[in-house]
Amino acid sequence: MSSFTTLTILRNHLQAFDFDAIEVKFTPIVLQGIDEAQLPHNGLVDGSVNVYTMHENVPAGPVALTLNGETWLGTGFQAALPSSTVVAADDLPVDRYIEGLDYAVNDDSAELKRLASGSISDGGSVHAWLMALTKTVADIDYEIDSDKGTVKRLPTGSLPDPVRVYVSYQTSPARASESLLTQAIDDAEGTVIARLKPEFDETSTDHGLEQGVTELALAYVCDDLAGGVLARHGDSTSDKRAHRFMDLARRYEERALHSLTPFLRIPIPSVSRRQTNTPATTW
Repeated sequence: MSSFTTLTILRNHLQAFDFDAIEVKFTPIVLQGIDEAQLPHNGLVDGSVNVYTMHENVPAGPVALTLNGETWLGTGFQAALPSSTVVAADDLPVDRYIEGLDYAVNDDSAELKRLASGSISDGGSVHAWLMALTKTVADIDYEIDSDKGTVKRLPTGSLPDPVRVYVSYQTSPARASESLLTQAIDDAEGTVIARLKPEFDETSTDHGLEQGVTELALAYVCDDLAGGVLARHGDSTSDKRAHRFMDLARRYEERALHSLTPFLRIPIPSVSRRQTNTPATTW
């Protein structure tokens, strides 16, 4: 069995990429039965996922608050649906203040603070309304598969069936599953071994050969990541990120061909192994 490169080597290279890391806030999905629901991304950071439910489909409030300085103040709720918070001078939302000018909202914690440049006086009293969200409990209310980017409802938990939930999470930078990396290594090594000159074989330890196989495997990984990004739905940044991965795949391919040329009797076919529905791009 050849071992021109390893999972560890590939992961060390991939750790340098950070443009695919994304923070997603309160994306809505519907959970039904025990079916898995697909999020817009996979390869999520372990521990970054929070799933919220909205028990009341009407604004909570008014909540009376006294805002001092620019100190964050809780509203008594765990989170707030983005753009749902209204702040007014009294208990009727008529004389409203302006978010971003008079006050700021932290949706993750349902906290408010006054802005010194706004019209809320230091120590002023206000009233707030918001679409309140409640955080649910992992492995009790729901189950998350971070690698696949799926969520499913657990029947033993508190979530009704069906239920709309709001999911926040972070993606890992250039996340590639172990199975993807392993397949890329197998493909790269198999491709190279089948084309080696007679004086080389799978037991050869030339540095250039090891480097070239690593670069070819990385090209395969980046090509697969580009295809995975394009296959996802509901992600407005997918096209831009996919093109970056495609560019990396081409760059790694060029480096691999340069490193491997002295060892090969026939050339390696192009890395790109799939056709997308997007127009061809000149790089």
